[in-house]
Amino acid sequence: MRLYRRLSRALNNIAKPPITALVALAALIISGCNSSSLKRYNLPPDPGEAGKATLEGIDSNNNGVRDDIEIAIYEYKPKPEQLKERQSLIQSAKAYQAAILAGASKDDTAIMQVSETIDRVVSCERKTYIGDDRKDINKYLAKEEDDAFLQIAAFNTKERKKAYWEYNQALSGKFFPYKEYPNPCDYIGD
Repeated sequence: MRLYRRLSRALNNIAKPPITALVALAALIISGCNSSSLKRYNLPPDPGEAGKATLEGIDSNNNGVRDDIEIAIYEYKPKPEQLKERQSLIQSAKAYQAAILAGASKDDTAIMQVSETIDRVVSCERKTYIGDDRKDINKYLAKEEDDAFLQIAAFNTKERKKAYWEYNQALSGKFFPYKEYPNPCDYIGD
């Protein structure tokens, strides 16, 4: 599937996230996350509204992920056995942030570099969630649900949505050949 189509659908999902993602998000908000279980991860402080003031947001630990998204990912996937999914989401968050900044800059070179990064992210998601079992719809749905969650977190301001839209517009009409990534994931220890 072309990257552009996937990204277009992703942008559309921002406005209409799947009900399962909304239910999961509501459950987190209502039940609250066990903050003591998250302390082992040494997460940055919540930037609050200051994290929405610029496209870049706040990345106080300089790991390439906005603090608000990093915290949201760890709250969404707090269990040790969710390590690979969490790391896949972190890799995706870095790519989405790069797409926001490239779209805002309207720099064609940066936009093309980010499109390759996102292509690699899609391969990582496929490897992480689906693996060799491409017939298991539940694995596919879990990946889509996590994508919807991350899109809601990443594109949380009008300016970020607009910049991501600009990024997608710059890719419109371009052809992207299939590329095989033997090791598409940036898995690291927690």
